[in-house]
Amino acid sequence: MHPRVHPFRGESAPMPDADEGALRVERWRRSKLFKNLEAWERGVGHASPPYDAMMQSAIDTLASCGPASDPHVEAVMLHMLDYSTRRGMMDEQGGDNDRYYPVDAWFIRRWRAAGGNAFALRVLAAFPALGIEQLPAARTHSPPTIKESELYDWRSVREGHLGIFHVLRRAIATSDDYNTALTEAVRIRDANPPMLFLRAAIAFAFPDEPFWQDDLRDAQAKVKPKKPLPSQAWGLVTTRIDQAAIPAILSSMAKEDEKPFATDTAGYGFTLVHRFGDGAAQYLIDYLKTMKEMYAKESFAGALALTKAPEARAFFETKLKDRDIGKIAKAYLAG
Repeated sequence: MHPRVHPFRGESAPMPDADEGALRVERWRRSKLFKNLEAWERGVGHASPPYDAMMQSAIDTLASCGPASDPHVEAVMLHMLDYSTRRGMMDEQGGDNDRYYPVDAWFIRRWRAAGGNAFALRVLAAFPALGIEQLPAARTHSPPTIKESELYDWRSVREGHLGIFHVLRRAIATSDDYNTALTEAVRIRDANPPMLFLRAAIAFAFPDEPFWQDDLRDAQAKVKPKKPLPSQAWGLVTTRIDQAAIPAILSSMAKEDEKPFATDTAGYGFTLVHRFGDGAAQYLIDYLKTMKEMYAKESFAGALALTKAPEARAFFETKLKDRDIGKIAKAYLAG
């Protein structure tokens, strides 16, 4: 068993419910209100080869029980469910992650059945190589088509929202094909040297490997001195990264992440406590002194409350009247 299989609360955190994910995908597929699948079916006739065949295969695969054998077809399905922004599936209630984490687990389960975690990595590497084109039309809703991506981008991942990589990370660490998956991860990373967002997401999925060294160097090269690190680097704080690099990443998160409830960076404080114990306290305090968003403050304060460091007590003594974390401070000091 590899350590730290989950970036938040260790091995006690359950996997999302893949069966629930299957139900959500089926509701999406059958939706009469949003007509999700109907738009894609109309788009097939407008797509160019070989993408028309990929689209049709993805539509057919959605109606079947088993996964496709071609990772590109599974990647098309990710596009159909709007994995670029993770804001789709509009017939579902809840926030981005509430809607998607069960579906993430459903996808990961499918891919592992098709070819293990290595196949899952191939799907995720194929996804940013594809793009969606919304055809011009006189009417409001024009059919989407799949094409080759000119940008090779993944918006949510580039913005620090690692989404499905959270579920992949747990699946990799708890499976018996770790070395096979690692070999595939190295191959994909080596084949995509300019794609920091993809390489750093893979580093996140393999937190015990030294991938972070190259990714941190490249992240630092993207910005001027004393400027915040790019969002692609945020997930690296949950790996075996050198301690000296942690403050810069947390500072970037605290200053630049406007939606930590969506990116789930709000939970990264628990990783630091898991790794450093009481030694994580000052990292968490420095983050809390800068972060303004309520959910992130509550989450990092909750992680800080797991420590017994003197600086944690001193910090909470100054936060008894804080509207966001005052209750946590009172509970900690009363304990």
